[in-house]
Amino acid sequence: MPIVKRLQAWFDEHPSSKGLLSDRETAKGTVSQHCSLNYLMAAPGDYAEGKTTNKQKTATQRDNLVAFNAAAAVDATEKALQSEDWRELAAGLIMATQVTPLRHARKRRLQGGIKVSVSVYQPS
Repeated sequence: MPIVKRLQAWFDEHPSSKGLLSDRETAKGTVSQHCSLNYLMAAPGDYAEGKTTNKQKTATQRDNLVAFNAAAAVDATEKALQSEDWRELAAGLIMATQVTPLRHARKRRLQGGIKVSVSVYQPS
């Protein structure tokens, strides 16, 4: 559950004094909520501005498509896997398996409740 919803649920269970309540305009109308929740969410105008910016960026990206060169990606992966530098080798492993150690550890923890050290790479 997102943090804002968890906080809202807590404030619903533990009502605040009237001095800490503030009114907020939402798409559903005016909502009276704890004043701290006003700082966790942006104003409606900010959301509209962000959405407009994202639409423009998406349209620009759609107009300027870059072809993916699979051969170059495979060559870079092979070169990284043969490297003596551990950073390049790690990048090569990530490119080859498409799994980062952190993502793999988090996935394992979520699936089986297994406690896995994030610093240890475990192949799939």
